[in-house]
Amino acid sequence: MPFGQGRDGTDATDAGDGAAIWANHPFDVEENIAAGTRYVTALMWEFHGDMRLVSAAYYAGDRWIAERKLNYNNPNVVAYVDAVRLRYTMRKRASPGIQRR
Repeated sequence: MPFGQGRDGTDATDAGDGAAIWANHPFDVEENIAAGTRYVTALMWEFHGDMRLVSAAYYAGDRWIAERKLNYNNPNVVAYVDAVRLRYTMRKRASPGIQRR
């Protein structure tokens, strides 16, 4: 599965993903992006902003990650979380002037 995409090529709105409940037309680009954004926001609340758990839940599904938290050790999920962390760190270093609230 490509980085940031659901199994059907859309942005995490596959029937097996939590974002599927947020989109009526998953192949509508604007609706798909909006659904993915709402899903990540919900995950941020659920996992209290812990980006490791948020990215793992986005990839593997929140039910599995909520049960096991950081003890979830699927190699694909671990690789995805590491890739997200690397990209986040690289972008943060490239834009030191941007402040988050």
